[in-house]
Amino acid sequence: MGPPARVVDGLLLCRSGGNRLAFPARQVVAVEAYDPVLEAPNARVAFSLAPTPGRTLIAESGEAVIVDEVLVHQEALSLLPSPAIAGGATAGWLKGFISARDQLWPVLDLADFSRYLRQTTPAEVA
Repeated sequence: MGPPARVVDGLLLCRSGGNRLAFPARQVVAVEAYDPVLEAPNARVAFSLAPTPGRTLIAESGEAVIVDEVLVHQEALSLLPSPAIAGGATAGWLKGFISARDQLWPVLDLADFSRYLRQTTPAEVA
């Protein structure tokens, strides 16, 4: 028998283009309207989509990511582990998956994902 499933309570379910992303709510200190002054990376570029203004999720560290839309999900959900093969490819920002709204959502670490986007893409340009 494997290790017990971890539970995540409080998530921000986000869309970026047609793609789903989830971030633990405890990692997000603010959700703000798009502001080009913040120079946050846009999650859309991770999916080879052109960046567009959206909502900016800000971590306590100051790291931020722009997404198209944000929904709050308060229920506790089991965190399904990510495949071991994904660990190196995602540089640790993929924490696992949850099932919500009859769909599978990848759960990401906000600060790590922001740093990853900054290393792999230019700063967001509207």
